[in-house]
Amino acid sequence: MNLYCENMVNKRRALGRSQSEFASFLHYSVQTVAKYESGASEMDLGSLIYAARFLELDVDSFLIGVDSKNNDFADHNDFDPNLFATNLVLVRNARKMSQKTLAALSLISSRSLKNYEAGKSIPSLTVFYHFCKALGVTAAEMLFEDLSTRREFLSVKKRSFRPAVVASIFFAIALLGSSALVGGSYLRSMNEVDSTLSLSLTRIEGSQSKKGAEIREIKKHGGLITEEKTSTPQSASEFD
Repeated sequence: MNLYCENMVNKRRALGRSQSEFASFLHYSVQTVAKYESGASEMDLGSLIYAARFLELDVDSFLIGVDSKNNDFADHNDFDPNLFATNLVLVRNARKMSQKTLAALSLISSRSLKNYEAGKSIPSLTVFYHFCKALGVTAAEMLFEDLSTRREFLSVKKRSFRPAVVASIFFAIALLGSSALVGGSYLRSMNEVDSTLSLSLTRIEGSQSKKGAEIREIKKHGGLITEEKTSTPQSASEFD
């Protein structure tokens, strides 16, 4: 018999409710409910919320076979298979657990787990119980809470990606900064070379002009240059 069967029967009787009332609430036949209570067949996860609501139990108390202490059954939402599938993947990744490992701990095949995580099928209460136990979460968390809003259940990919992005950004900034520094130094060096060359050329030209003037002045004072104008060649008769 499953964990919840005996508690389910005892709680229903303590509330003074019949199997037919229970069956009507779940929209099942009396025969189906009788099989659930005897353990001949197992209730699926989609029926857990409504059975717990009818028996005035919270889902965790119903699942582990003890009476409710929180009395929060009235706050149960309807079963959302998409939320469950999303939470299952999220928590498994946060726990760094492979599909193969979780499947082995839950006594199911990896193919079945993939179908549960894809929302293609819904696990039985026993399999769901193994999920919660292996992943360290409550039934209420898995069924009703959007665990993506809780820091402890952030996916490993997101948590490991953030430092990488930060490191990449700092590396890019450093690279750009060094490039700008090198580029700036290079430009400054080239400007300094240009200035030096220009100054040197100016000095050389000035020096050459000065020396040319000095040579002409010397020649002039030495009688080597009599006129600034070039004299016309003398005729052949003048040399006779």
